[in-house]
Amino acid sequence: MPGLLRAHETETNSEYSVPESGSTLLWGDWDLYEKLDEVLTGSGARVRFLDTVIQIIAPHSPDHEFKKGIISRLVETYCRIKGIRFSTFGNMTLKHADKEAGGEPDECYCFHENKDVPDLAIEVALTSGGINNLAFYAKFKVPEVWIWRQGGLTAYVRDAETGSYSSASESVVLPGLSLADVEPCSTMSFTSDAIAEFESRLSRCK
Repeated sequence: MPGLLRAHETETNSEYSVPESGSTLLWGDWDLYEKLDEVLTGSGARVRFLDTVIQIIAPHSPDHEFKKGIISRLVETYCRIKGIRFSTFGNMTLKHADKEAGGEPDECYCFHENKDVPDLAIEVALTSGGINNLAFYAKFKVPEVWIWRQGGLTAYVRDAETGSYSSASESVVLPGLSLADVEPCSTMSFTSDAIAEFESRLSRCK
């Protein structure tokens, strides 16, 4: 994997500095992941672990937070209009030593009832590289993952039999929601304009 470094743990972990942008990849194990997660608490950085790879992710930029926010508001708008009960769990931690995976989504939701694993996880990938998002969420059997990358939004739905994800034009956890209505709204410059346009699109679909 390009950019992967071999970690040499010290008593202070002083060599594990927070990247200014993007992320840093290390070889490591569960114990090192948990220690780094603790050491970097409060730094704004996040730590993700999958199998033998640890990713230290730089604090989120304003662009990242704006994009995450606008996509989240569209999800919530759809639920409000359709009368779908939902809970927002933000960047709730998903971790399990036996699964050799730990980390946090950018945003996640449960629909109809609250659960230990979200129904929908949202990732905003403004930089390339790092741990494979779908491989990470497969460990926890998250039913649906939305990933924003390279100026576009893609929904991935998990096959319950194979455990693999495939891209989809419509949401499964939010029946009737077409990504063709979400994506163009998510590219707009103001959240209020995006919500208004999204509501207009939904009204035309009735």
